Amino acid sequence: MIPREHICGGCILNKYIILTAAHCFGEIEPEEAKVRLGSTYYPRVPIYDIAILKLRKPVYQTRTIRYIKLPKKKPRTGTRALMCGWGITGFAASGISAHLRRATVLHIDSKDSASSGWNIYGEFIRETMICAGALDQAACGGDSGNTLVVKNEVVGIASWSCEAQNFPDVYTDIVVLRLWINKAMKALIKKKNPMARKPVIAKYYRNSTTKTDINSQSIKRV
Repeated sequence: MIPREHICGGCILNKYIILTAAHCFGEIEPEEAKVRLGSTYYPRVPIYDIAILKLRKPVYQTRTIRYIKLPKKKPRTGTRALMCGWGITGFAASGISAHLRRATVLHIDSKDSASSGWNIYGEFIRETMICAGALDQAACGGDSGNTLVVKNEVVGIASWSCEAQNFPDVYTDIVVLRLWINKAMKALIKKKNPMARKPVIAKYYRNSTTKTDINSQSIKRV
């Protein structure tokens, strides 16, 4: 969030690392963002929509603040998943929800999402994406970066949607990008600077099919 305005959700991987969507930082700098804890527009299809934010101060687990684990394997299509967030509750809603809301949705693998049999998004779905949704529940404005959870593991990060009835939402596939996440986390943790006053961010947000590794451009200290 930025002062007085909710932007995106995310999840806590450890005491320093927040996982969210890269497009949440499209027009703002990391030092402008604040992370709120323990509370009860895209031009093209984002191929790698993921960001990792290193906090200035550590966050420890409490009764209302918990870390989440990365997944070891991808769920099958039809697996029940949980999504939650403070996004708006409908097209007529004027603002975000005052309470954390959740919904049970069905996980849809990237191959099934892109298949003609499902007649969903076709060529817009890439190997770094998965889908999830239900007939009467979906992610909405303000839900970007929120997590898709299966068995207490984060399997997806809310990325984009066509906002059409009966069409599932699209999430960044955490299983596919787990190697990048682990490399980015290690790289950020190594950047120790006790005099630093600003947070560090690693972003992976591309609109092409060319995949790059962790480098000086993907890890940014502002």
